[in-house]
Amino acid sequence: MSEEKNVTFVKEGSLELTLECADTIGYYALQNGIKPIKRFHLKNTSENDIEDIRIKVTSKPDFIVPYEFVQQVIPRRTTARFNLEVNCSPTCLVSMDERTEGDLDVEIFVGEQSVLIPRACRPAEARFYGVRP
Repeated sequence: MSEEKNVTFVKEGSLELTLECADTIGYYALQNGIKPIKRFHLKNTSENDIEDIRIKVTSKPDFIVPYEFVQQVIPRRTTARFNLEVNCSPTCLVSMDERTEGDLDVEIFVGEQSVLIPRACRPAEARFYGVRP
């Protein structure tokens, strides 16, 4: 796994993941529709199609609404660019009254087998701000 600022690159077998996360996730992001995941590309480097792909996104603490997405197939030698509808959790964000650090986790399954589990992003050391002063 290699990383630039808020960008994670992971290669596992014939899958390559490029993931870019927001710098800061907080109540401002919630109010303005800023998504925690800015870019999510999954590349199939093999000579065969990869079928039945499931992407699961969670966080600790629960600052996002848990999200799952199913992709029927990624053709051989293709990069799939996903617009994941991962959203901030209003309940979690409004209850925070201090800076909190957290992790955004991504798990990728092919069929029922988990094939790629990067501890995806720590958005700029994950600054999560609630609405209280």
